[in-house]
Amino acid sequence: MAKSRPVFDGAKLALDGGVPVRTIPWPTYDNGAVCVDDNDCFAASRVIKSKLLYRYDFRDIDDTEAGRLENELAKFFNVKYSLAVSSGTTALSLSMMACGIGVGDEVLCSSFGFPASPSSIILTGAKPVLVEVDENLHMDIDDVKKKINPLTKAILMIHMRGQAGDIEQVVQIAEENGIPLIEDAVPVLGLKIGDKHLGTFGIVGAFSTQSDKSMNTGEGGFILTDDREIFERAIVLCGAYEGRLERHCKGWKSTINQYALPLYNFRMDEIRAAVARTQLKKVPGRLNVMKENYARACSIIEASPQLRIREPVWVILFYFRLMATMLTRRSGSPTHSTLRVSSADPSPI
Repeated sequence: MAKSRPVFDGAKLALDGGVPVRTIPWPTYDNGAVCVDDNDCFAASRVIKSKLLYRYDFRDIDDTEAGRLENELAKFFNVKYSLAVSSGTTALSLSMMACGIGVGDEVLCSSFGFPASPSSIILTGAKPVLVEVDENLHMDIDDVKKKINPLTKAILMIHMRGQAGDIEQVVQIAEENGIPLIEDAVPVLGLKIGDKHLGTFGIVGAFSTQSDKSMNTGEGGFILTDDREIFERAIVLCGAYEGRLERHCKGWKSTINQYALPLYNFRMDEIRAAVARTQLKKVPGRLNVMKENYARACSIIEASPQLRIREPVWVILFYFRLMATMLTRRSGSPTHSTLRVSSADPSPI
């Protein structure tokens, strides 16, 4: 027999001492914990037992966990080059640095995003210029065109909360102005428009494998590109010192002056790379679960006339975080507040 649930009688809120409607604790924030299993533990243990924790040791790059991960990522996303890094924020900064973005430059960035996105621009020495969003919280195309100026050296497009922005128009604007488009694809890892993954439309795509993302290595990230020169520059900037760039150049000779670039430590270690390899295999299954949860959340929210679900530009597999707008009134004037429902949460709403 199903347990009866408390019903709010309107007399007193739980905050004021009334009976709580929900007695079961809400799920923890760390959604990624649900997909850590024995395969991940074995992968990490295997590397620790090998005592080879650093990607640039005596081994061929294809014999390292990081090198194998990069090959598997390139195959999964159907791109030429992939580079594993220490976080999603460093993936963003590294992408821009590899494109030559630096001090005195401006980078357009959506005003609806996580602080890491504009912060990654600041890390390069450039200035973030926030672009307005439309009623569905997508990057406003007219404002993008309005804010491009001679100092604009790149566009950082955020596919926020699991919804693709108007990528085709932004690609066109970037091409017309001769500036690179970098995709912050952290919230949409694994999603496609047609047969093309988000994060592969721009010249570089940046991803995160932090604990609540679709791949969980605790901290980590990676970049994707089809541009060889940008790939080579990213390798050096990431921390491939003393000629280690050449290990990545499979079948070609590097053409960049690697000693003219600064050297940062944005590398991913072997333990996280090994865990990322097992996590990558689970991405399709996680997307299916999120799709089901999103549909369920939508069916509940759509039953309320006070809520309007955020409209996507593209209808794709799922939306990692469901955004809806609640219409309320204060002093006779309509106002908006935003609700967030996690579609990655398998627990009852």
